[in-house]
Amino acid sequence: MLQLSILLSIASSINSLPLTANGLNSFDIARNESNVCSYSMEKEENTSYDFMTYDFKGHKNYYHYDDFLFERENKSCGSSSERNFNIEKTSRQSGASANLPYSAICTVYTCYDTDRNGYGDTTFVGSGALIGPDEILTAEENTYITEYGYPSSIFVAFGEHIENGTLVKPFGIQYVTAVMRGNYHTTFNPNDNWALMRIDSSIGYTTDWLCVSDVGISNNSTVKTIGYNNTSSYQCTVYSGNVSNLHTYSFRHSALPTTMANGAPIFDSSLNTIVGIQTGQRTTINGISYSEACKVSIYIKKWIMEDCGALRITIFAQPTGQTGSSFGDWGHVWISVQNNSPSSVIIGKMEVASNYAVTLGTWQTNVHTGLFYNLEYVDTHNGNDLFPDRVSYSRNIFLSDWEDANSYVELHDSWSFPNNMCTHFALGVWNKALPDYKISCSATPNAISNKIKAFDEYEEHAPVPGSSNCGYYNSNNNFISVSI
Repeated sequence: MLQLSILLSIASSINSLPLTANGLNSFDIARNESNVCSYSMEKEENTSYDFMTYDFKGHKNYYHYDDFLFERENKSCGSSSERNFNIEKTSRQSGASANLPYSAICTVYTCYDTDRNGYGDTTFVGSGALIGPDEILTAEENTYITEYGYPSSIFVAFGEHIENGTLVKPFGIQYVTAVMRGNYHTTFNPNDNWALMRIDSSIGYTTDWLCVSDVGISNNSTVKTIGYNNTSSYQCTVYSGNVSNLHTYSFRHSALPTTMANGAPIFDSSLNTIVGIQTGQRTTINGISYSEACKVSIYIKKWIMEDCGALRITIFAQPTGQTGSSFGDWGHVWISVQNNSPSSVIIGKMEVASNYAVTLGTWQTNVHTGLFYNLEYVDTHNGNDLFPDRVSYSRNIFLSDWEDANSYVELHDSWSFPNNMCTHFALGVWNKALPDYKISCSATPNAISNKIKAFDEYEEHAPVPGSSNCGYYNSNNNFISVSI
């Protein structure tokens, strides 16, 4: 192991720290069933969409209008690389998780205080599907009833079934801590009959979770609905049918019994990908019963990505006046990547395990001039934070969105003054990964810091995700560990 001596004043010692699994959840809220709140969101231009959110803490989740501007030219949603994020989980496919999709289908219990005495006294049953470690896709009908208003609580049970005459919940129950939903209770349009629910545990690492896509179906194609009947049978059942009347945000299908619970996922014919959400709206045409389904659209995928994208990318900037990547106190700019996918991901040249993170920053030192992995993590976890004035901004992306950025990382393991410093590297990686949130400014820590602070959701002195596995790759692609 080399002793790293940076060409600037830097901490001289650090304890060996364990790997971290910093969870950068968008919600981060506790369950408090007695207090709920809501607010409306401005509609996206040229769509009928509106949505509302609430949680069980009385905490508003602010989503901004620019977040709607997601659809990119030639964006191939549902590509194999995106499906790998949600489907290829061979490292954990054992036991219950091998029973996909059934292990990721849940019963949704929504409790209402109908007599307004402060206690939930009426419970409605629906279905839902796990699409991330702690994220459920279901119907808006399962989260709000106009007659009763907001529920007093919502809880779910995965893999629920009758065994020897006894109702079995093999994974226990999980409580919902926050809901983001369409405005179906106002519009009564199937387009708006969707909801995303955050639960209080990452049960997905036990049950596995499912993929969603906004492509893959057409009129007359076969779809399959999987969910629980809204009778008392507690039997998860599969029904097949055909698609008709396909639109951007909805479609009609015949894969339903009259007892299928609202919110059940609708899969493509392979049972690999969720393409729609079962609703309570029915119609009969020529003697055939159909359901009006809410389609998984690019709009819904946007919010799924926001909350449980495969990777969470953060750009950090320490303004001039503090430790820099060279030349004293010129400041520093770097990237962190949190792997929220269920499998290992290659970041630069390093394999980053599920639920772990790495920092990427370029430096000029006496042992290596170029890219270091996790140096900024170590510099902020040694009891002497070298970047106390840092600001940061984070976004979630799919694995397919990281491909160009990773190529950039591999090709820019270098540092030189004045046109190839840490600022140039961090801006290049960020703009490759997130062209919709491109940062354009002079490549200085101060300018980048000011651009970061222009984002409404920027943070000051946020924790730096990463690990103590600090070092660099030499010309033979061997990882050289360093200590500080």
